[in-house]
Amino acid sequence: MNVASDRDLSCRLTGVSDLIAAEGKYHLKCYTRFLRNTERITQCSETDDVNRCFEEVMTLLRERLSQGHILSIKAVWTYFSHQLEEKYQLSPGDYRSNRFKERIQAFLGEDIAFVPLLNPSEPHLIVRANLGEAALRSLLAIPINESDNDDLNGNATEDVDVDAELLSWLYRVAVKVHHDIKVPPNHDCIGKIHKASAEEIVPESLFMLISLLCTGYQEEFQELHDDLKTRILSICQDIIFLSSRGHKLTPKHIGIDLTVHQATRSKQLVQLLHAAGHSVTYDTVLRMDNTIANDVLARYKESGNVFVPCNFTGTTEPAGYTRFAVDNIDINEETLSGMGTFHATQVAAFRRKEEGEPAVDIELSPKSERRLDLQVPSELHELTDLSLDNKKPEPELQETVLSEWYTPDSSLIDESYKKDLAWILGRLHEQQPELQSIPGWTSFNQLLATEKPQVTVVGPLPIVNAPAHEFETLWTVILRCKAMTHI
Repeated sequence: MNVASDRDLSCRLTGVSDLIAAEGKYHLKCYTRFLRNTERITQCSETDDVNRCFEEVMTLLRERLSQGHILSIKAVWTYFSHQLEEKYQLSPGDYRSNRFKERIQAFLGEDIAFVPLLNPSEPHLIVRANLGEAALRSLLAIPINESDNDDLNGNATEDVDVDAELLSWLYRVAVKVHHDIKVPPNHDCIGKIHKASAEEIVPESLFMLISLLCTGYQEEFQELHDDLKTRILSICQDIIFLSSRGHKLTPKHIGIDLTVHQATRSKQLVQLLHAAGHSVTYDTVLRMDNTIANDVLARYKESGNVFVPCNFTGTTEPAGYTRFAVDNIDINEETLSGMGTFHATQVAAFRRKEEGEPAVDIELSPKSERRLDLQVPSELHELTDLSLDNKKPEPELQETVLSEWYTPDSSLIDESYKKDLAWILGRLHEQQPELQSIPGWTSFNQLLATEKPQVTVVGPLPIVNAPAHEFETLWTVILRCKAMTHI
């Protein structure tokens, strides 16, 4: 067979049937060259057969992938080896997953993708790169016929049929959910930092998937408890934040950071939460604070250099009777230099909420201010001079005050005495705290209340950077509160 592969030797040996009788001799160098040439010809012939078989298998693999099938590399190798031995009587050699994977990738190009399993010892799966569209079409069409007699979809994949089919559906669901996350509704602005705002930006498909993972299939799936729904929304926001590499902010990630930073002023704690994926970066928190401050200053200028809280400006009727509370803020650092010591005055406004009045909350945009510096008007820190007169000023009343308003009602007083006595006796009946069934005084009266009180709206005012016990500070606070009530 080797002689037939060498033309020169075949011509010289024409008519010779017995090499020994013809005194044929083997020259070592020529014999070595002869074997090398004949083996190369044989290998080229075998390589052509292997490539031809590989092309046939890849053509069939491309067809199966276009139908939405998922196959493992080991299953494709098994089918390729079977075809090579049956059609060409050639041995495929040893199985090398990486080499075979590179060969498949080079042949099919970007039309396919390799998906690793959770167990690294398991072979990778081969899927079509745009399986998402194919999966959606397959989901709405007739299911794939599993009774196909082709070996690539039959015996060669018996070891991965069940898992591959399940992973196929998982992959389709993942592609659908990922597409919904990439194009979420109402994500141009974060909006209000509460539960309703989170529900607006979380896709329904993502919420349903996480709910099924956390609760399983239940008929009462739509009636989730509020605490469970809140936790599921928290997980969904983490997924949105992670899938966008931190570019799509959520109410959870902004709210946690703003709250923690305001309560602790700790950069390390904020960065620790960000490293765990539960919040934004520290620089983003500073930009958010700057955005809120700029919004406050803008409304301050619009009101004629009078600060009015945002929840006091959207009412359809006059605010009515507005009350103010003033308190001191003192931070005393026990240091020799006194650095870090802080003495200021804080003010808050209170009013009754109107019936049907929507809640007003801070709206934040993902594209917040880039600058971290803030231009604060100097008049916010200036105190008004006070001239003390000996004569006490009379109060200014806009409406007539009726004395009947202050007349006590004896029936209400008697009822209050009875409730207090019942609460005291009930608490004294059980002396052990762990067995006490009567709640505290406030909770006790809340349980007995028959009328729903009006909701109080609280509006914080800017902090006055001056001690609260100074007369100029109090006079400045009074003038600012008076100016606010006259708008």
